[in-house]
Amino acid sequence: MQCDVSSHLKPLSGSVTDDIIKTKIIEKADLLRAKARLRDSRGSDGVAESRYQMKHRCIVIVCMIVTAVMAMCASVTVGADSTLHNLAQCRRVYAYSGNNNAYFYGFGNHTLCSARAIPDETERTVTTDGVIRAVCHDEAYSYALITTANSQYSLIKLDMNSGEYQINPLASGNNIQHNSFAVSDGEIFLIVHDSTYGHVESRDFDGNPLHTYYLDKGVNYLFHNGGNAYAVSFSGEIYCLSFGIISSCAKIESYSECQNAGVGYIQTDKGQLVSLTDGTTRNGIGTHVVISDGELFSFDSGLLLAAANHSKAILKDNYQSVVSSRDTPDKPIERNSSNINRENTIIVDAGMTVAALKKRDESISAVYDNDGQEIGSGKLRTGYSLKKYGIEYPLVVRGDLNASGTVNSRDIKLFMEHLVGNSTLTGVFAIAADWNGDGNLDNRDLALLSKKVTIQ
Repeated sequence: MQCDVSSHLKPLSGSVTDDIIKTKIIEKADLLRAKARLRDSRGSDGVAESRYQMKHRCIVIVCMIVTAVMAMCASVTVGADSTLHNLAQCRRVYAYSGNNNAYFYGFGNHTLCSARAIPDETERTVTTDGVIRAVCHDEAYSYALITTANSQYSLIKLDMNSGEYQINPLASGNNIQHNSFAVSDGEIFLIVHDSTYGHVESRDFDGNPLHTYYLDKGVNYLFHNGGNAYAVSFSGEIYCLSFGIISSCAKIESYSECQNAGVGYIQTDKGQLVSLTDGTTRNGIGTHVVISDGELFSFDSGLLLAAANHSKAILKDNYQSVVSSRDTPDKPIERNSSNINRENTIIVDAGMTVAALKKRDESISAVYDNDGQEIGSGKLRTGYSLKKYGIEYPLVVRGDLNASGTVNSRDIKLFMEHLVGNSTLTGVFAIAADWNGDGNLDNRDLALLSKKVTIQ
């Protein structure tokens, strides 16, 4: 498969370019007139140049002028407003806000386009014979998942610093869901359908299989954030995927879409800001929101917002990128208080058995009960733990607040006692009670728990 890659200079303002050209032409014209006067003063015999020599000299001078103008144009720093012409041709565009870099990127049928807005401005494209299905970005690379006529899937990896790229064959088949993928630490994550709900399979850059990940409610889509790969289930649960380990992170509304809102944060299409670190959420904070370097940046008009290094970049409707620096954030960051830490916790639904869990995830080597004894059968309960790749992870059964392995009226009673202050749910039991995953235990979780008990 052939691909062409090109780096694009931003258009300079007309006044700067015109002044450069005008100055250089005047300088060379003055030099020609001076030489002509000198030649006339010497006479026309013996010292006058032939017409051929004059023509040759003029060509050389013109080439010098063009070279000088191009060199000066290349050295001029682009202003704060730059029109990203290639992004305007994309079918879909996205924003990525990283630790040190901010990008706008997108794709057409055969073209991957990425434009770095912070700390400098660099726009690069890759054109391929294959069809681009989805794209994602990290701190230094832009990726595209492509297919060819024989259902072969490959990955384009574009280095935004050097402009170099590579194409890696990944897999073939008709059971790959190609509307999203993710890349993290050498793992390429793909959604594969072998049943009603899909699962995730990861491969290395040579296309070799690595790990398989199964979620309780299937996989809706994948995304990348802050160097990590995440999977969103159809029920809205968000999980971090890494080296065969599934860690519950947060929860959003079912079938909601999300976009990058800074390292460790996403914003849903409902306007909700969600922390991927502690699962807390915030509402009513603006159309476009990004948290960067502990600052919250927002913008309520335009296409996209990205931020890094205490600066924000706004992609306007006319595909102009406007970068501005701020000494203070747009709004102070307010965090919801919560004692719920869902990190590295395995969450399952009530009724899941030890045998079913091991069958779903073959990397699980052992399951332990609340006394630390290894077990091989029976229902899973909140407070159990499991071992994967030599690492032990706490296990939570959603809604199981008394470690019985079932969800019933006794769990509702425990939740109500927590709400009125007669008792306190902590640790894995607080996670089990946090039904909507927003990091807070309130009446909304109680209502969802009651609904679960009612429909059983």
